[in-house]
Amino acid sequence: MHEYANSLKGFINAWKQVAQAGTPEQREKATAVVEDARKAIYHILADGSAGRTTSLVVP
Repeated sequence: MHEYANSLKGFINAWKQVAQAGTPEQREKATAVVEDARKAIYHILADGSAGRTTSLVVP
């Protein structure tokens, strides 16, 4: 579980940097990435494709 926590911390730190120092366009793009990542994680749970790495975009 520790490796997952480190990965999430890195993700959150990157998002915080964009939130604090990014342009409005960068913040909008970062928000879209966060939403896509959330959807992709749920997609993994829904279809059992844990190895899915082709794209974060989920219809």
